[in-house]
Amino acid sequence: MTGVLLLKEKLKSFYGRNDMFINPAAKFLLAFVTLCLINGNIGYMKSLNSIFIAIILSLICAILPNGATVLCVTLVMAAHLFSLSMELSVVTLLVFLVMYLFYFRFTGKSSVWVVLTVCCFMLKIPYVIPVAAGLLSSAFSIIPVVFGVIIYYIMEFAKEYEKLMAGMEGNDLFDNFLAVVNGIMNKEILLIALSFALTIAIVYVIRRLSIDYAWIYAVVAGALTDFVMLLVGNVIFSTSISFFGILVGLILSVVVGYILNIVFFGVDYTRTERVQYEDDNYYYYVKAVPKYSVTAADVKVKKINTQKKRRPVERDEEDIDLDF
Repeated sequence: MTGVLLLKEKLKSFYGRNDMFINPAAKFLLAFVTLCLINGNIGYMKSLNSIFIAIILSLICAILPNGATVLCVTLVMAAHLFSLSMELSVVTLLVFLVMYLFYFRFTGKSSVWVVLTVCCFMLKIPYVIPVAAGLLSSAFSIIPVVFGVIIYYIMEFAKEYEKLMAGMEGNDLFDNFLAVVNGIMNKEILLIALSFALTIAIVYVIRRLSIDYAWIYAVVAGALTDFVMLLVGNVIFSTSISFFGILVGLILSVVVGYILNIVFFGVDYTRTERVQYEDDNYYYYVKAVPKYSVTAADVKVKKINTQKKRRPVERDEEDIDLDF
C-alpha cells in the first residue's frame, strides 16, 4: 500500500506541474482511439477512413473543449452511415440531436462518458462503465452513458443493415425508416441501458453515504446489481448476451472500482474522528476521515572525499638541475 500511495503522490505532483500538457494529450488520445475504432467498425466512407484524417480531427479535439470530441464523433459516424444508408444516418442524427437538446444544454462537462462508453463497448469491456461513472461522476451521468449504449448499438446494427439492404430495395422510405428504428430499439439495448442506469444510481447513492468503506460497498453492490439484472434479463427477454462476458465484466468492474477507490478516494477509516460543537442556532456533528498520505523522502546523496590531497613537494632552487 505504501508503494501505491507513493506512486499516487508522485503522479499528482507530476500532473500538477504538467496539467496544461497532459489534458490536451489525454483528449487527443481519447479522440484518436475512438475515431480509429469507428473507422475500423463502420468505415463506409473511404475518404474519412484514414489515419491522417483521424490525427487531424484528434488534434482539433485536443484544443477545443470536451464537447468537441462528441461533436466530432457525431459527424464522423453520420458521414460513414450516410455512405451506407440515408435512413440510418438520419436516425443517428436524430438520436444525437435529442442528446444535445435534453442533456448537453445543462451538463456538457460529462459528455466524455458518451465517448468512453462507446470505446469500452468496442474494446469488449463495457461493464466497467456504470461502476466508474457512479464513482467519479454524478447521477446525471446516467444520461450520457445510456446515449453511449444507443450509439454503440447503432453501429452494430449498421453491419446487419448492410446485409438487409439487398432485400429492401422495393420498400418505400417510410418502411426503411421503420425497419431502422425497430432494428435499433431491440430488447438487448433496453436491457443493457436499464441495467447500466440502475447500477450508476446505486453506486452513486451508496458511495455518498456517511459509512465506513462506502466506496467499497458501492463497487460491490453496483457490480452485483449489474450482474443480476443482465443475467435475469437475459433469461426473461431471451437476449444473446454472453454469460461468460457478464461474469468477466463483473470481476473487471470490481477490480477497476477498487483501483479508482485507491486513486481518487483513499481514506484511513482507522483514524476516524467525530467532533461535536454548537453555535446559537445549531448543534453540529462532524465525522472527519483523514486521507491516506505519504510524502516521499527527498534524499540527496552528497559525496564526501575523506582522502586529503597531497601537497606538491617544493624543491629548492639549488636542487634543480638545468641541462643546456
